[in-house]
Amino acid sequence: MKKSPPNFACEYCGEIRVRSKLSGRGWNYAQRFCDRQCYYAWQRENYQPKDPPTFACERCGKVTERTAISEKRRSGIGYKTTYNYTQRFCSKRCSATGRVYPRVSNGFKAGKAGYRFVVHKGKWTFEHRHVMAKLLGRPLLGHETVHHKNGIRDDNRPENLELWSKRHGPGHRISDQVAHAKETLAMYGEGPFDSSFIERGRVDLIAGLTTPAGDYINGFLALGG
Repeated sequence: MKKSPPNFACEYCGEIRVRSKLSGRGWNYAQRFCDRQCYYAWQRENYQPKDPPTFACERCGKVTERTAISEKRRSGIGYKTTYNYTQRFCSKRCSATGRVYPRVSNGFKAGKAGYRFVVHKGKWTFEHRHVMAKLLGRPLLGHETVHHKNGIRDDNRPENLELWSKRHGPGHRISDQVAHAKETLAMYGEGPFDSSFIERGRVDLIAGLTTPAGDYINGFLALGG
């Protein structure tokens, strides 16, 4: 005897309907609504939009709603919103002053060319230009550049900076390099590198001779400025 198809009551309208038949797998016993109209009507009545997720800003600690990055239309019941769950800061200002970059310490960011950057008025700027502008008491002009005397691009002490009226090329004065070498030896101890060794290296370098003393001085000259 052939069995009659199973019935069910629609959860929205209560009408008794025959269950749909799945392709090759029998009856659909998970069916809850008689048609799409009942399903959409039930969704509209029971759908509760969720509040946007929040997070605490890593810079100021302010609890802020996450930014919506996309919205997708849901069938008959509104929009489904996707939020930015990688967001760490509440504003661009907090992002500029609080973000931890690679090779950053004590609020400084090191660039690929060896220069350091600091935050000025919410934006990253070259530290050596910022220091020189403070020394001059005015912003630098577009054609002005700042030269590092000892060739170390992240050494932005005021005494190591020199204002140029135009773009300066690579290379440094021998006198500046020798002065920096003496300063380094005075800091860490002279040992075998006394003043005569430095002077001999300078002479050998000018003469084009390959000597340990010349290589020592050439190491400083090889640094960009």
